[in-house]
Amino acid sequence: MSELRSSVLIIGHPCPQSIELGADFLEEAPENPQDTQAFCNVIAIRTSDDNFHKVDNFLKMLKDSRPQLQKILICENLEYHRLQKLVNAGSVFQILKSYSHPNFEQITLQALEAASLQKQRNDLQMVASQQNTRLKSLTSQLEAMVSKRGKNLIRSRKRLLTTTKKVTSLHKALMAIHNANSIGEMGGLLTEALSDYLELDWTRIFFAATSSFSSQNKPDTIATFAVPLLIESQSIGEIVFARALERPFSKEQQEFLNQIAEGVSLAINRLTKHDQAESLKQQWEATFDAISDSLCIVDENFQILRFNKAYANNAISRQSDFISRDAFSTFFGEKQPHGMPEPTDNFEFKTVRQEDSYQSTFLVSCQTTMEEENSSKIRMILFRNITDELRMERQILESAKMAEIGTIGSSIAHELNNPLGGMISFLQLIKMDCSQDDPQFADIDEMEKAAQKCKEIIENLLGFSRRSNSLEVKETDLKEVLHQSIKITELQTRSRGIQTQLKVPDDPVTLVGSFNLLAQALCNLLQNSYEAIYSIVQNNPRYDGHIEISLWQEKDQIFLTIDDNGAGISTKHIYQIFNPLFSTKNPDSHSGLGLTVAQKIIKDHGGTLEIIARTEGGTQAKIAFHRPESST
Repeated sequence: MSELRSSVLIIGHPCPQSIELGADFLEEAPENPQDTQAFCNVIAIRTSDDNFHKVDNFLKMLKDSRPQLQKILICENLEYHRLQKLVNAGSVFQILKSYSHPNFEQITLQALEAASLQKQRNDLQMVASQQNTRLKSLTSQLEAMVSKRGKNLIRSRKRLLTTTKKVTSLHKALMAIHNANSIGEMGGLLTEALSDYLELDWTRIFFAATSSFSSQNKPDTIATFAVPLLIESQSIGEIVFARALERPFSKEQQEFLNQIAEGVSLAINRLTKHDQAESLKQQWEATFDAISDSLCIVDENFQILRFNKAYANNAISRQSDFISRDAFSTFFGEKQPHGMPEPTDNFEFKTVRQEDSYQSTFLVSCQTTMEEENSSKIRMILFRNITDELRMERQILESAKMAEIGTIGSSIAHELNNPLGGMISFLQLIKMDCSQDDPQFADIDEMEKAAQKCKEIIENLLGFSRRSNSLEVKETDLKEVLHQSIKITELQTRSRGIQTQLKVPDDPVTLVGSFNLLAQALCNLLQNSYEAIYSIVQNNPRYDGHIEISLWQEKDQIFLTIDDNGAGISTKHIYQIFNPLFSTKNPDSHSGLGLTVAQKIIKDHGGTLEIIARTEGGTQAKIAFHRPESST
């Protein structure tokens, strides 16, 4: 068998030379279909009761290797249950009685288009699956990091509680013997306390870091007794007791002073531990407040016991003291935010908080531990703002989709543009030779329209990689771009009673870019706003529809917003709006590339486009550009 090179394989055609469509022909289905798999996207095959089993086996072998394959069945005297079996096998595009059908070639072209679209869908599904896998991996990593951080915080808290209890117990045990609040005060209190029994002149404490009293020149007019100060068998210094020379210390007094020295060692240890505990507490508080995410510690009823600075700054409540208040009401403004599960010891959920015209997405994680003193539950709740992370993930997904569309478009250009151009030319020649009264004129006209539609889709896809270099780039005033875009859409909006309000600064707002491309992007966004409002006006002619456009500059950025009070975008569609060819409108009049093209143009100009669905209705398109001077 000669190697098959065409995208169309016709099997069992009685008169191949009558087919003008470029295709490969076989007299009957081969036993081994390997040669048909490399290029074949459409198979037209004659089947009857005589060759049913052979055709059935042949199509089954092609099913897994060519998922986009489209089949045209030519059924001649085929029993119904056998035809049903072939159809149930899948990918049957059309069933004809014979090859002599007048629209056979047109149906074959439609099958080629369906196969191409199926291949695109398969490729896009593969990319989406890969991105979903990556997203799941990132989610697992983030959950592991949050879990690890929570465990570290719990361990730190337990260590601090243990240290605090140890210092408190030591302080209570020594306070009955030692009332001193500092090392300097301790010597004077000891001298006063022991004056009646030992008649001390003074008591001094020397630490190992300084020169000890024994190494100094001791005055000849006093009697002294020095006792080492030990903490856990290690010397930290010495305590020296002094009185008149004529009254030296007896052995019994020395033993008593040894006991006093032990108490002093414990008191010094207590004060040292206390200072260390204060330092640890300050460090813990500094660490707690240094956490950038909002964090609070609550009881089992979610009443706040402690909170960090980030929580106070990000809470929706503006009260000065949050202690004993509900953690969720304080932060979100509602006791049970959307998406919150039934509380357990440890739980996690995502929720959205509406702040004026801005929405923030938070990942809320709760970990529970038991307080040892009274065996009550203590919960630690982390509110992490993941709005920027989600936006970045969406941008990564959109970039990957655009790259895939560029690859697909390039492939389509090589595979389809040349034969499609030839088809259109031949159809136009045939159309010129036919009069409008010719019965075939309407069919030829429909074939030409279908071919032109294919060409338009291909050109739109290829436009992504070509558009950025196609027009002149220069310093452009966005105010002029806005005025031009409004003029283009003004006829539609005014005829429907839709008001357009424009708020722009007096000075020019310049940006280096293509005037025409920027105008096209803004026209696409304005068209979306108009159509969203018009969908309401159709049912309610008295509806007061309006579009508000604002342009302003802040430091190193330029902002442009388009707000409308139209039908808005549903939550299930908000993440699909930038997908190429996605549209909730009539596909015959809407290609689904409007927002995709607008996003591509804005991205090529170094900007970002964000579509925000308002909870009260309507939509906002927010564009941000870097100012020209900020990028130099």
